[in-house]
Amino acid sequence: MANSGRETMKKLYRATIIILFVFLYNTVNAGLTAHNKGNSGLPSNYIRALAIEGTTKWIGTYGGGLAKFDNTNWVVYDTSNSNIPGNYFRAVAVEGNVKWVGAANDGVAKLDGTTWTAYNVKYVMSLAVEGTTKWAGTALGLAKYNNTTWTVYNTGNSSLPHNSVYALAVEDSIKWAATGGGLVKIDGANWTVYTTGNSGLPSNFTYALAVEGHTKWVGTIGGGLAKFDDTNWTVYDTTNSGLPYDYISALAIEGGAKWIGTAGGGLIKFDDTSWTVYNTDNSGLPDNSINAIAIEGHTKWIGTTGGGLAKFDDTLWTVYNADSPEWPAPGTTAPDFTLADTAGNYHSLSDFSGKAVLINIWGLG
Repeated sequence: MANSGRETMKKLYRATIIILFVFLYNTVNAGLTAHNKGNSGLPSNYIRALAIEGTTKWIGTYGGGLAKFDNTNWVVYDTSNSNIPGNYFRAVAVEGNVKWVGAANDGVAKLDGTTWTAYNVKYVMSLAVEGTTKWAGTALGLAKYNNTTWTVYNTGNSSLPHNSVYALAVEDSIKWAATGGGLVKIDGANWTVYTTGNSGLPSNFTYALAVEGHTKWVGTIGGGLAKFDDTNWTVYDTTNSGLPYDYISALAIEGGAKWIGTAGGGLIKFDDTSWTVYNTDNSGLPDNSINAIAIEGHTKWIGTTGGGLAKFDDTLWTVYNADSPEWPAPGTTAPDFTLADTAGNYHSLSDFSGKAVLINIWGLG
């Protein structure tokens, strides 16, 4: 009888633990709706760019092409089914009914209705539309297109301090460019470069931009977040604010709230007073590395490095993941790609065929 009683108590104990676990799991994840592999048309979990066109989302993936999502249907454009120039995208911009996309190695392309037009502007990392003028930030400088001619500005023919242009923003007729050598203001023919040596910029490696009225928010790599009102600089970092990580990879403005994506510290909301951090431990965010943020009304769309696409409406999280394997299976041939080293020299993986290769991607370029 004693043994029987002990066994009964053990079973009750185990049942209680299971019930408690299920209760806690459901409580913690009450705000999460997961669209997992098999029920989303997303072609890749590596999202690098986002743009909103009405209620349609345009999603640039790194390896899976360009995805279009209208809240019901998914359409994927890649090199197998369209004249899109590549499958690795770093930038997407909307100009009326026309979509502009920037492929990492394969140039700029325009989608007008069902017609694709490709332009030979390589290594694109950012795009911006100013009226009828298009601006493309590349690893080889800043390119301007007036619908007829491309003009490229680089360190050799302009005041551009660095050829890598990671982000672009338009403030009225002024263009702002985040580069690897500081922040650049282009006002007509006048160029102004802000660096750690002549301003309150905390790092010359500027990577993300957002304009709020006449205030510029600048995300840096290693220096945190900077605010510039054309006169004063304010720096927020891990030592003086609620920012959990000083590597800022994406920025977006929603009313008076700033949404800040980091390269490992999750997503942050800053309303000029309070900081709220969302990460994989306390929310439905699928990955702490954020590459893109787009605002649709009061809904935030977040592109992550490996967790797919997240949607957050201030209460509920919805996660869209790819329905196919994200990485090549062991033993298969790795896809070729080209990257710049710290000296600006370009190398392709195929250059090292037959050799052991260690790739240390410590930054975001």
